[in-house]
Amino acid sequence: MKLLLAVVCVLGLAGCAGVDQRMTRLTYMPTKAAAQTTGPLVAVAMPAEGHGLPTNAGGEPIVADVVDSRGKRKAGVVLVEPMAPWVGNALTAELRAAGVNAGLGLEAKEGRPLIKTEIAQLKNESKTQWSSVAVTSTIRLEFTVEREGAEVGRTEAVGTAKVERAGEFKDVVHDAMERALRDALMKAVPRLKEMVGVSQP
Repeated sequence: MKLLLAVVCVLGLAGCAGVDQRMTRLTYMPTKAAAQTTGPLVAVAMPAEGHGLPTNAGGEPIVADVVDSRGKRKAGVVLVEPMAPWVGNALTAELRAAGVNAGLGLEAKEGRPLIKTEIAQLKNESKTQWSSVAVTSTIRLEFTVEREGAEVGRTEAVGTAKVERAGEFKDVVHDAMERALRDALMKAVPRLKEMVGVSQP
């Protein structure tokens, strides 16, 4: 009888749950094109992920909940593509746009600054309106700049963004995440330029 009840409960949960939406790619458009850079190289390490997001059975991070108009969770938005390269490439692009001769994955050679990044937090709050989806995204990045193994300085930046429009949950979540990342990087880049020794224009 207990086994039968357990089977009924599992089937009931499966019937109520929706299908997770899979975010298969992460894109980022820099605020402007890369500037002409002739200064010393700056290494950008691949970011570490310390956000602590829950994962599904396949080990993929769940970045948001798909909810109905009453706020009840129906499914999740899961991330298929790794988050670290997305943030690392975006940071490198914004540094280059700001005139820093930065390269993702460069060796930390003698005298060359190294920027380390940790994705400390990612939170997406979602809500279904009558004809649209609203997602508020928050991302917190922590940066450490090193030179020849010694710490030069630390800084952090929190980016937030809200996107509300019609469309699939995963697409609205993606757009909110991209805007939040841009907001965080715009706050961080001026300070990072100072720490790596590149003067402001």
